Amino acid sequence: LDDMLGSIGQVEAKGDDPREVWASLRGERWHAVSEVPLKPGERVRVVGRAGLVLKVIPVPDDLKGE
Repeated sequence: LDDMLGSIGQVEAKGDDPREVWASLRGERWHAVSEVPLKPGERVRVVGRAGLVLKVIPVPDDLKGE
């Protein structure tokens, strides 16, 4: 999982909490949390993890990722 740091993914769905989402990264669906609310279709970067939950931040549209 540590090789996920820095990876770019996309939000697929919102979770129960406004800070929780489900994101697609490297062909898999992951539970993720963010300090800011995210919406489906938004691109995110992995900046950490807590167990199997990824910590993500939004990625501006003008930045390129994997």
